[in-house]
Amino acid sequence: MARLDREDDNREEQSSEGDFFDQHKKLFVGILGFFFLCIAVIISVTLSLTFSPKPTSTLDLETRLEEITLSVQAMEASINEQNLILAQNQQKYDALQTHLKHSSATTLKNILIDQEKNFQSFLMVLRAGMRDLSIEIPNGADWYDDYNDQMSKAVKRSIQRQDLLNMLRTGEVTE
Repeated sequence: MARLDREDDNREEQSSEGDFFDQHKKLFVGILGFFFLCIAVIISVTLSLTFSPKPTSTLDLETRLEEITLSVQAMEASINEQNLILAQNQQKYDALQTHLKHSSATTLKNILIDQEKNFQSFLMVLRAGMRDLSIEIPNGADWYDDYNDQMSKAVKRSIQRQDLLNMLRTGEVTE
């Protein structure tokens, strides 16, 4: 009987142990999964720290920042100097433009253009007067035909001179 009691006790212990593992199987699997997760995190952090580039020291960064700051300051000084030179050149350009507008060469060109226009107007009035006169006098038509060709040539030359003067005034290249 003692033997039966021992076997019953062994069976109860085995069944209670089996029941304990069966009852807490999810807990054991959860704890085991947690440990594997922790190990995976530790390995990934270790690898990322091992293979990531080393951060530069703050002294290196400060030195680089000072170099960049000095470079920017030098560029700003250069820009200010160039702006000053540009302003001076703009003043000189404005003075030169004013001088050219009032120069004698430009004035002379304008005077010559006006003279050519007046000369053309005079020739047109003279031609009209010759036509009227040729009607009044005998054989005036022949006289008018002879001198009309010469006046037409004079008007054409005057127009050509006016065109050349206009091109000189605007700075166009002559052909």
